[in-house]
Amino acid sequence: MTTAKSKAAPKAAPKTETTDAFAFPAMPDMEVPAAFRDFAENSMTQSKEAYEKFKTAAEEAQAALEETIEKTRDGVIAINSKAIEAAQENTDATLSHAKEVFAVKSFSEAIELQTSFAKKQFEIFQAQTKAFQDMTTKLSEEASAPYKSA
Repeated sequence: MTTAKSKAAPKAAPKTETTDAFAFPAMPDMEVPAAFRDFAENSMTQSKEAYEKFKTAAEEAQAALEETIEKTRDGVIAINSKAIEAAQENTDATLSHAKEVFAVKSFSEAIELQTSFAKKQFEIFQAQTKAFQDMTTKLSEEASAPYKSA
């Protein structure tokens, strides 16, 4: 007796997409609702607008910073030049005074010379201090101007 074994057809395995390590089931084709598409498009438009605003603000801030740095650099150079000039004037005045002190004939003449030198140097010091104060005030106003206008 022969028995015939009928082989059942193997069941088809579900479709899968494979990657190196995992197998994922295939996603069915679906229609995205119009409301969701509109929401996504509006979100993208708003994101682009927000990015453009941010980009513009960042560019304006960068321009203001560059202008501030440039003005600060120029102001610091001017202040340094003035400081060197003041130091040179003070040194020249001190050396000249020393020559005059060595040429005096009496102690009272030396005291008078020293008193007049001290008075003159104090006046020069006040003028130099005023000049530095004016320069630093001008520098701070110029350096902050781009931010005030922005």
